Amino acid sequence: MSGDPFLKAIEYHGLSVAPALLEFHGGTGEKRYHGRCTIMRGRGPLIRLALWLGRFPPAAQDQSIRLAMHIGPGESRWLRGFGGHPTASTLRFDSDRGEVIERFGALRVAMRPTVCDDTLHFSITRLWVMGVRLPRILLPRSATHERAGENGRVHFDVSARAPVLGMLIRYVGWLDPVPKEK
Repeated sequence: MSGDPFLKAIEYHGLSVAPALLEFHGGTGEKRYHGRCTIMRGRGPLIRLALWLGRFPPAAQDQSIRLAMHIGPGESRWLRGFGGHPTASTLRFDSDRGEVIERFGALRVAMRPTVCDDTLHFSITRLWVMGVRLPRILLPRSATHERAGENGRVHFDVSARAPVLGMLIRYVGWLDPVPKEK
């Protein structure tokens, strides 16, 4: 298995995904994408704290987004630029559970992929806040998914909704590959 931890999880579960998604998550080295998205955030002090701990971006309509992926053999690093706001994460594949573990600041999220109607979905299976694992009853729910568009475009809808608190964050948009310089 090679490529981004998401690709390793896709292969682990024997999922079939569109070529554009395989390209997005495959390979090694550095890859770059750019696009547009809308960012929505929930309200309230606990939600603000959670989003601050994860270093998530502020709300914005039709915001530019840049993604630099540094895909290594055991770990990948994603640096998202939402306008002028950086959101970095590191990802690794948990081969015992077939999950992707993604760290955003003081948050660590375990996700499992599934495919339905040519769309790749990710559900949250575990969450740690500042190293403390939250009980299942407190896990955010996610309707996060990716699908392939034309010419290598990737459409995404990333969301997290906490029990009782409601929406934490949602960002929806698209990414196009940035051609490699020769």
